[in-house]
Amino acid sequence: MTWVKRKNAALGKWALTRYTMHTVQAALQRRFESLNDPMRVPAMVRAINHYARKGMNYFRWHESGDVQDRNHFQNIIAVCEKTPDVKHWMPTREYAIVRD
Repeated sequence: MTWVKRKNAALGKWALTRYTMHTVQAALQRRFESLNDPMRVPAMVRAINHYARKGMNYFRWHESGDVQDRNHFQNIIAVCEKTPDVKHWMPTREYAIVRD
């Protein structure tokens, strides 16, 4: 399954036009494919901590999209645990994944 097959109730007209552009789809596909990369958690921790040192002490997960599977959610939890000074926000409709 790829990100383009997922439905997202939060998509509006802007998202429907921008997210169909070839360059945007290619970038989103690369990000989707990187979800299981073993360097993803350390890279996210480094990036979030970098911006936290500059005063950005909050982070929103998913501009458009949602948790893909249990492994993705566990990786998000690992990043949150390693960035305790940052407030994380993750809107989701994947209740079954989050609840388990």
